[in-house]
Amino acid sequence: MSLLPDPHPSLAEAAASLVAAAAGRALLLGRVTRESISLQRLLTVLIYEIPLIGGCAAIGALACGAAGLDGSPALVVIGVLANKGPALLDPMVEAFLSALRRRP
Repeated sequence: MSLLPDPHPSLAEAAASLVAAAAGRALLLGRVTRESISLQRLLTVLIYEIPLIGGCAAIGALACGAAGLDGSPALVVIGVLANKGPALLDPMVEAFLSALRRRP
């Protein structure tokens, strides 16, 4: 018995995961829309946010499948992961990268 769910979800499940992750990130992107739109902001959204939404959707769907969650609870977990996850992971990744830079 595998701990991971089926790696090929249905189209409806994949779309629901993407929508939940996009909703989680939209709360943060709402702040950006109040500021002036510049080329740098547009590139940030295209290069950083869109792949982040896809990654959070995939990671959240796999984590929920492994935990046995489906339906609305899974969508909430994916949305929270997309909203809070990158902010919590960025300091850890930065510390890891700075530790690698210090090694001789």
